[in-house]
Amino acid sequence: MGKLIGESAQEADISPEIVRYYGVEGPRIAAARPLVTDAGDAVLVNERIGTLLGIEPWNYPLYQVIRLAAPNLVLGNTILLKHASSARSRRWRASSSSATRVCPSVFTPSCSLRPTTSPT
Repeated sequence: MGKLIGESAQEADISPEIVRYYGVEGPRIAAARPLVTDAGDAVLVNERIGTLLGIEPWNYPLYQVIRLAAPNLVLGNTILLKHASSARSRRWRASSSSATRVCPSVFTPSCSLRPTTSPT
């Protein structure tokens, strides 16, 4: 994917940390919070919004998947990932495989073997 080994190691180190952070802090961050207002009682509620589509260029495949997935999985959102049309399908398969290794019970890779073409 055109990444130096040192850059790859940094990405592999930070991605599990992001998952751990949201695993520990996510419920607190997502919890309902009272708001101070003169108009009466108010509560800020974070709710899931459903299915999200992430279209990523995959130059930082593992990190990009994790930064999108971790906070949204805490909220209960489903995430569909699609590689950008400029990315080759083998990059998509590799990034899906990397994310699956970090969170095997969460990520289910599914990719089309159709060739992608870059915009001209």
